[in-house]
Amino acid sequence: MKEVSVEELFDNYNFFVPEIQREYVWGHNYREILDIFFNDLKEAKSNSSATSQNQQKISELAQKGEYDKIKELLGQMEDSHPMNIGFLYSYEPNYRMDIFPDSEIYHDVYLIDGQQRLTTLFLMLFYLSIKENKKDEFIQMFRFNKELETIAFDYRVRNLTHRFIIDSISNISTLDDFKEVDLKTWYLQEYANDPTVQAVLKAFRKIDFHFRNEETGFFEFLKDKVKFWHFKTEKTDQGEELYITMNSRGKQLEENETVRAKFFESIDDEKELLKWSAKWEEWQDFFWIHRDKSNSLNSADQGFNEFLKSIAGLQSLKLESGEYLEVSDNIPSSKLLKFLSLDIINDYFEALQYLYLKKDEFIAYFEYSEWIESCFDFINEILFRSETNWFINPQDDLRARERRRMVFFWSILEYLQFKKQNQDDWDLLEVFRLVRVYWLRYNNYDRKVNNIIERITYAAEFGVWNQNDTNDEEKRHNFLQNLNSETIFKFESSIWKIEDHPLNLNGYQVQNINITHLVDFDSKLTLKSLEKVNDKFRSLFGSSSTPSSDLNTILLFYGWYANKVSPYYYSNWDFRNWRRIVRDFDSKKKVFKSFFDEYNKEDLTEILKQKQDEFLEIHSDEIANCKDLAPFTELIDILRVYSILIPKMWKHGRFIADYEPTVIDRLCEGEKTVLYNTKGNFRGYGNGQLWYMCKDANDDNPIGKLKEKVNELV
Repeated sequence: MKEVSVEELFDNYNFFVPEIQREYVWGHNYREILDIFFNDLKEAKSNSSATSQNQQKISELAQKGEYDKIKELLGQMEDSHPMNIGFLYSYEPNYRMDIFPDSEIYHDVYLIDGQQRLTTLFLMLFYLSIKENKKDEFIQMFRFNKELETIAFDYRVRNLTHRFIIDSISNISTLDDFKEVDLKTWYLQEYANDPTVQAVLKAFRKIDFHFRNEETGFFEFLKDKVKFWHFKTEKTDQGEELYITMNSRGKQLEENETVRAKFFESIDDEKELLKWSAKWEEWQDFFWIHRDKSNSLNSADQGFNEFLKSIAGLQSLKLESGEYLEVSDNIPSSKLLKFLSLDIINDYFEALQYLYLKKDEFIAYFEYSEWIESCFDFINEILFRSETNWFINPQDDLRARERRRMVFFWSILEYLQFKKQNQDDWDLLEVFRLVRVYWLRYNNYDRKVNNIIERITYAAEFGVWNQNDTNDEEKRHNFLQNLNSETIFKFESSIWKIEDHPLNLNGYQVQNINITHLVDFDSKLTLKSLEKVNDKFRSLFGSSSTPSSDLNTILLFYGWYANKVSPYYYSNWDFRNWRRIVRDFDSKKKVFKSFFDEYNKEDLTEILKQKQDEFLEIHSDEIANCKDLAPFTELIDILRVYSILIPKMWKHGRFIADYEPTVIDRLCEGEKTVLYNTKGNFRGYGNGQLWYMCKDANDDNPIGKLKEKVNELV
């Protein structure tokens, strides 16, 4: 291992960034990493300039014999050594790159670690070579050849990135060019899809911001005074990636690198070190492969970091450590080091990896399995697109989001871990059936973090379908356990289709019911009857949660089904909450179930007309003999009559409110308060009095129109 300057590196090697390496991401300036890096370089440059000046002063003072002043200057110079920014690892591939001619001087090497820093320095040197009129020196230093399209620092195995580097050096000649690269005629449209190119463009702008007005001399400083410890491994196809830091001041890039360094410090055996280095590479590659490739800002490190934080939080829970953090607190690396080990990380990683590797194999058993993709999209969101505080107090009622994620993610990983510790093989179907259970529980807002270990232990020992929290789960699982192997996959698919409708999947605050409101598992179910339930339900609701307002009106003729909501100083009835309605949560007579059992995908308009005619026929004599008011006293009958006379009774929203007393403006005898159709409140103009809506629709003669409708029946 040698401490070498940037110039010394390229005096001996042609560096290539291999395909397996992550994209260049420092350009996006996550956590202001470029700002920190550039400010450190400026400070080091300032110290270096001061050193040169002091050396001149020392020479002058020596001639005068002023040795006390020399001693004082030497003390000031003690910390002004060249800036070392950490380790750089590379390895020589087993084949030549066939880019440069064979040479005993220059050697082709793959860059293992240090890519972000070295790329940033390369971009800075290019910028500064333009600023300080040293482009020829830059071209010579990096052995740039426009005709051969070769350069000593290259993303050659990534053709588009390679092309951009060649084009940039060939065409950029002024500082303003750096800020308008994407507007140049040579800039290819395809560059917009290259994550590294986009990060480089941002880096150029940030470099320009920091260095346009800086004094000259930075080009020489970067190539001569900025140094790496360069470690070149033995010739190998992959190379062993070891720990690096951002610079000698100890600013770590990512939590996973900090954790790796501390764990690797305690490994004395070389074989063990290589073993865990290879595994760490495997873990990093996994998160690199599964990052969000459609988002250039998405980071593989984020996924790895989040995974480590998650399993550290799980270990803390299992150990009952009580080391909680506030939701806004960052999870420090010390927490990861305290609760994790390389073996623990490996065990949970193998569990996570198994899920991803076996997902498609599980899907192949079923005719319908769309929920799997949604479920894995959510796992990716947990790991790559959001941050969760995995150390919050699991009894904190205000932390529903974190607790739901803990129950879902930890339960799945812990099930696989428990099986492994007890030397039980991972059964593909059993594992993913557990995933299904916890996917439903997540959508039912399960937050019982403290019960995770107890529930998972029971499921692992006695079977996934024997650990049930609700009546809904118990009935479904008892039914499935009694099916034979020839039909079970088809039945599961049919059940999933029904449960996966948004209204059924979300069982929050409706007793965690996902299917038993529509399916009676105690009866003799057939695949045909399940498909019929699904077809009927989706014909009513499609893929949304709001059906035609005709269904609201139809259900009035089956019974009362609305939920009284706030404010409570007047009656405000919610006819819009379909999650409650389809489960008959506010109905004593199973209103929706009664309708649904009769419904056979007929036209809702025809059903409504039939129900209204039946009502009029039953009450025909009372209506015929009434004078000024319709002879109805119950609110549900009053609303039924209004629905007959107002074709668009739900015009303003799906709420009915009775607000202030009335004895004049009314349709029915029992109408003691003014009835409104509203959007849920009286803010704005989103409401209408049913009486005036009725008068407008019936030419100021509602009772006459009602009697006409009765006569039309005859």
